[in-house]
Amino acid sequence: MPQDRAEAVRWWKKAIEGGSAGAGFWLGIAYQNGEGVPQDYEESWRWFRRAGNLGDTSAQHHLGIAYFMGKGVPQDYTEAYFWSNIATAMGEESERNTFVGLRDQIAAKLPREDLSAAQKRCLQWLEDFEKRKAQK
Repeated sequence: MPQDRAEAVRWWKKAIEGGSAGAGFWLGIAYQNGEGVPQDYEESWRWFRRAGNLGDTSAQHHLGIAYFMGKGVPQDYTEAYFWSNIATAMGEESERNTFVGLRDQIAAKLPREDLSAAQKRCLQWLEDFEKRKAQK
């Protein structure tokens, strides 16, 4: 069966409406690369954020990259650190080396006060995420 990215996008949108974090990640990739949809970094960022909030660590990592580079979003090292740290905390062992490298690179660019505030925000986000997960 030939690949049909436009059809895949349609199904991924249905899947994320059903709560599939992974579908949101793949939508982000589709918009980032212009596969089945026009390339649109802002739309990519929107899907990565939605998937990241649902717990997809790859989407969280991509958000960290987006904010670090300012691609589709304003460059923001605090926000980049936040998403990179969340991905690191939630990631599988096999992912952590990649996630830690980005997180630590970003942390080196942040003033101590901003880093501390971002770390506190991460702890609160993780706590809230666990509560949401327990309610399902």
